[in-house]
Amino acid sequence: MSTSTRRAEWGHIHLDTLVVAPSAVVKISENQVATVGALPPSQAAVPSLQERLRIMDGLAPREAETIVCMIVTKRSDGSYTQEVIPLPFSDRAVYNGVVYYAGKLYMLLCDPKTDEHYEPDSIYLPFSSRGSVAVLSLDTQQCTVLPASDLPCSTITRCSFILGDTWYIAGWNTDTKRTPVLLTYHPLSNRWDRVESGVFGNLTPMISSTVVDNTAYILCDYKGTIEYTGRIVASFTERSGFRTVARLPKTSAELRMFSIGRNLFIYDTKKMYEPVVLLSYSTVSGKWAEYRSGVKPSVGFVGEHIGDGDLILFMGETPFDREPECLSLTVSQPFFAGE
Repeated sequence: MSTSTRRAEWGHIHLDTLVVAPSAVVKISENQVATVGALPPSQAAVPSLQERLRIMDGLAPREAETIVCMIVTKRSDGSYTQEVIPLPFSDRAVYNGVVYYAGKLYMLLCDPKTDEHYEPDSIYLPFSSRGSVAVLSLDTQQCTVLPASDLPCSTITRCSFILGDTWYIAGWNTDTKRTPVLLTYHPLSNRWDRVESGVFGNLTPMISSTVVDNTAYILCDYKGTIEYTGRIVASFTERSGFRTVARLPKTSAELRMFSIGRNLFIYDTKKMYEPVVLLSYSTVSGKWAEYRSGVKPSVGFVGEHIGDGDLILFMGETPFDREPECLSLTVSQPFFAGE
């Protein structure tokens, strides 16, 4: 499997306020994105390594944090502005389950009071048989937390996406060993459902997703023949279900995927202090390209497409990161040509 190699240009974006432990970044419009996370603690509030371990072990209380929605807008002159909206729920209640639909942000909340699987410092933030949905109107900036309801099954959420009027929440079941799960939520009726497990075939846990036109593309583990088990890109539509699209030419533990035009954009979020290598896949030609950059992130990051050819990245994966960053990435035009 051959890939062409290109360059990616990175730049720092100055914002007055940044969030730590950001959730998935979602696109609101061509020039706007939103993310949910915690405001950074004051320098004095950052605990020592020993105190962090005590907090993660449940032996010491953690400082209460303010959870906010941050909306970033790219202006026509290339500069960026931001708006910060406080949210009325608890620390790290949102992870991976955020979508934009009909002028509102929908956020999947874990309820620690009713969840035997809840772990405040877990990077996956599992929840069991109950969950709540918070709805933030971007028009009025009012946030409503709907009553907790029973879910079709207990799920560790890894990614989510909107197709038509349905919100799909992907991950795996907490009751069995990494069995893939795809829940559905219908915003108009506040009704939960579950896609039947038979449609998954040899796919195992779903990791990250993005939508191109009316098709969702999902990074999955694949359990095939004895000779091959690895990462693939699968497509999903409401009519056709899942189909294998391509195998990744490279793989690693933690990948995220976003789309720019008709191209998928994949990178590793865990290789800290190493230059970022980005893979692109054309859904038109089926060809791979590799982008190399000089950025060596000190923390994990999440991102989304904004403007003409830029990817905006919020860096700062845990509540203990002292200096979260916001970066922009510009890729060369052949990336959009559907080669």
